[in-house]
Amino acid sequence: MSRYSDAFEKALTLKRLDQLTRLTEDLYGVVHGMAWIDDAIAKAPLLDTYRFVRRPTLCLGAGDPSASQVFMLDPQKRWVRTLSRFYRLAPFTVSWPYSGGGQ
Repeated sequence: MSRYSDAFEKALTLKRLDQLTRLTEDLYGVVHGMAWIDDAIAKAPLLDTYRFVRRPTLCLGAGDPSASQVFMLDPQKRWVRTLSRFYRLAPFTVSWPYSGGGQ
């Protein structure tokens, strides 16, 4: 018997489970040097304006107040994996006066 009586709650849980499954597969692919990871990163959207947000965990924000939890970051190759997807990152610059954000 399912513990979910509400179809909406069940749908949200299944969506989150799918996100976590894809995240796990991507992290496994990065750690084990799987060839398809380079293609996935190359096709990822480019964020040219972004900032790192410190909450209880490191988060990535791009223009609006929302931010996604960062699960993996490669600052040399300039990409990040959040819960939902990979993003390519434009070079990080600091605007003056420094306010703790990106561009």
